[in-house]
Amino acid sequence: MEAENLMSDRQINTAHEPVVQPPAILGRWQVWVVLLILLLIPFFVPIPRCLRYNPIIGHFGDHLHIPLLGAIYLMLYWKGRLRGRLWWGALTAAGIGGAIEFLQTLVGRGALLGDWFLDLLGIAIVLSFLLWRGQDSRLSLAVLIILLISIPLQSYELPRLIMATYESKERFPVLDDFDSPSSEILWHPRFDVEMYFLPRSGNNPDHFLSVNCPANKSWPGALMLHFPGDWQDYTQLVFSARHHTAGLDSLDFGVRLDDWEGRKDSAWISDHFIATADWQTYRVPLTGRLVQSRKRLFDNSDVISILFYLASPPQDMILELDDLYLQ
Repeated sequence: MEAENLMSDRQINTAHEPVVQPPAILGRWQVWVVLLILLLIPFFVPIPRCLRYNPIIGHFGDHLHIPLLGAIYLMLYWKGRLRGRLWWGALTAAGIGGAIEFLQTLVGRGALLGDWFLDLLGIAIVLSFLLWRGQDSRLSLAVLIILLISIPLQSYELPRLIMATYESKERFPVLDDFDSPSSEILWHPRFDVEMYFLPRSGNNPDHFLSVNCPANKSWPGALMLHFPGDWQDYTQLVFSARHHTAGLDSLDFGVRLDDWEGRKDSAWISDHFIATADWQTYRVPLTGRLVQSRKRLFDNSDVISILFYLASPPQDMILELDDLYLQ
């Protein structure tokens, strides 16, 4: 009877034993707490502007969610009430990732669904690894390999984006003349828009951006990101535009500028213009501008996006842009 009781006690004690043991240094709870705090700190420290605008660090920063949440999951799995509990630990880590995104808004960071998906990827990698080690499951190993391969696949455009960001810094205060092939990655269509980089004429090396906006869409346009954002030495954003829509004498369009602070208060500045069939030069004043809510000044030293847009066009319309620079 004593042997049976002893065997039962051992089964209870080892039922949730981790399949992979933690490093010996984590045997002390003080080290475990300090390490957990260090893993959480990067999520709540405001990102220095120099790092955000760095062509390499700025683009790879989001991917830190993968190892950080994977490590947090391991910490939960190795120590505390969730020790050895694979699925409860994974669910808790996913909840922590979601809570982090919400709490980041309190320190001026953005709550992004994409970041939470990266959290889940890091958790899933660790979970599939532990399932493979604990159950010797080929399926878990296959999932682990697929998840690991997905990381570089998600980042396949990063080298091109980094090169485009470097080129953008070199030509500043020209933001884009649309003549470099790498410029294409800086522009993003919004709401079923089709974008084309077209030559001015057959043998002319100069190009412009054609923004083809579909009918009856709300706010279709073209969004530019990843350019130098310190504009405090300049007073105007200058660009050339025309429309190429049959049957129209003119086309109303808008320009919206967002600063970093706008990620927290959802405020921006915008101006409206009228394009004709001929190329014209337009100017957006930058100094002393109040954001839409009129509660603060637009931050010219930390601009993060430029959006050219139309307001619910009644028919298919084409807006063409060229020579975007600061003055």
